[in-house]
Amino acid sequence: MGQDEITGRGGHYFGHEMAINVTKFLDTELLSTKSNEITLDGKRFVIKSAKLKTSSIGITVTMLGRLHGIIAAFENDGEGYRLYKLEFNRNLPLQTVFSQSSSHKKNKVIKISRKFIQKYGETIGNIY
Repeated sequence: MGQDEITGRGGHYFGHEMAINVTKFLDTELLSTKSNEITLDGKRFVIKSAKLKTSSIGITVTMLGRLHGIIAAFENDGEGYRLYKLEFNRNLPLQTVFSQSSSHKKNKVIKISRKFIQKYGETIGNIY
């Protein structure tokens, strides 16, 4: 199901709040107030989060060029969020779609499935 303006705004706030929680857990800081990017182990990552029923996360093609990977925070079944670190050093089965977001309408979005991140990402902790 796609997002409308209201659900998109809610997702944006949820993602930013989760990114703040993840940075505290990882003992790092957001690089700016405009994105959820961090430096971890000398590499640049973006923090993406998803609630239980969300099957994938997305990043713009523009972001892909400057990132080493993703820190994903996926909601567990009533058990908080499990964190995964996925570095872009594998052949990722990336699906390019056009974003419906007005803030990204000129950018293509890369969707990466939750299952792929859970399979190939490194589990780095849990937030409760």
